[in-house]
Amino acid sequence: MGAQKQPTSRKHIDPQLNLGRLVDVLLGKIVQDINRKVTAGENIEQVLSFLCDSLSVLIPYDRMAIALVDQDHLTLKWTSFANLPSHLHGISVPIQDSGLEMVLSSGRPRIINDLVAHAAQATPFETIKFQITEGMKSSLTCPLLVRGKAIGVVAFMSLEHSTYKDTHIDTFLEICEQLIPLVMLSWPKNQRHDHKPVAINKILHDLKNPLFVIQSLIEIYSQEKVVKEEVWSILLRNINFMFSLLNNLADLNRMKHQGDSPEKTHQRLRDFVADLVKNAQLLAKRKKINFHVQIDPNLPETAFLDPVKIRRAFDNLVLNAVKFSDFNTRVVASVQPIGGRLHFSVSDQGPGIREDELPNLFKEFGKTSTPPIGYEEGTGLGLVIAKHIVEAHGGQIDVSSQVGVGTTFHFWIPLK
Repeated sequence: MGAQKQPTSRKHIDPQLNLGRLVDVLLGKIVQDINRKVTAGENIEQVLSFLCDSLSVLIPYDRMAIALVDQDHLTLKWTSFANLPSHLHGISVPIQDSGLEMVLSSGRPRIINDLVAHAAQATPFETIKFQITEGMKSSLTCPLLVRGKAIGVVAFMSLEHSTYKDTHIDTFLEICEQLIPLVMLSWPKNQRHDHKPVAINKILHDLKNPLFVIQSLIEIYSQEKVVKEEVWSILLRNINFMFSLLNNLADLNRMKHQGDSPEKTHQRLRDFVADLVKNAQLLAKRKKINFHVQIDPNLPETAFLDPVKIRRAFDNLVLNAVKFSDFNTRVVASVQPIGGRLHFSVSDQGPGIREDELPNLFKEFGKTSTPPIGYEEGTGLGLVIAKHIVEAHGGQIDVSSQVGVGTTFHFWIPLK
């Protein structure tokens, strides 16, 4: 973690004084920014440091720490203290000796409004000693809950006495709920078998964020006689994203569990490809991308395929190319027959993807360190769906990429 300023008391928005909705709006915006950073491949410490700084105007705290349950121990995973002694990094203590057993078992937060007085009542946990030496005077510790079971705690600390009251608890619990997916990223793999909602939490976050935006804008502008066109555009974009995510989830579930077989028919290939190109040009138009297709002159007259599904697979590759392409660049596609197979490819001039990250592209909600260009959002399922479609046709899909040059997706299906 990078160097930080010495502790100075911050001014915070008091949850008793704000309108409640402001908390939702700001938290929703923070979570959206966090999701973008995770998608861009930033490491967990960078993302948590960003979260720590972002929340400082919303809730009262000056330092923050996260500890996770590891069997019968509690292990410190992250803290915003810049000068934490080396012997406290990753410190692990029995839960019964941590002073947090009640927080973990009850699932309710604990407030200490005078850390010095609390430490004087019993032998203090070593991290509390350190907090006191750093000038912390009060704390609020919240459990991290998955399916009602505590997997860890988040501690918020203040430089002032009596900072925390019961009225803060709901806000802090909401923040902890938002932290769950980030915390699970650092969870030891051999401890994850009892906690499988990582993908579910990702889905809930992806749905909750646009809902925050929609709800807040409707409440803000509900009394206005004339609503700005920009507001309607934001609402529509968020609604479309939610429908896209839900549709993709439903389709992927059907493909995986219900055997969604292709409905193949004989298609006139030139007409089919012309339709693909027309739609791809529309997808590329919004970023002024020049879409060009190379069609082999020896293309056979017909092919036996499911036109709806293959069109979707091809469109998903084009959408991915557009998402990672800058304005006024070029995307090139090709369609050609080779040895009884029909080959499709889509190449972009984007930033490219590291070779070790390429396998992530065909995983559900898989991510790479390459961020989208411009305000681009995706469900994280498009390439997975394309893979299912191609393989259901008896074909294969793959990808090649060169950092700084671009990426090419390629798939083939049998002609007959």
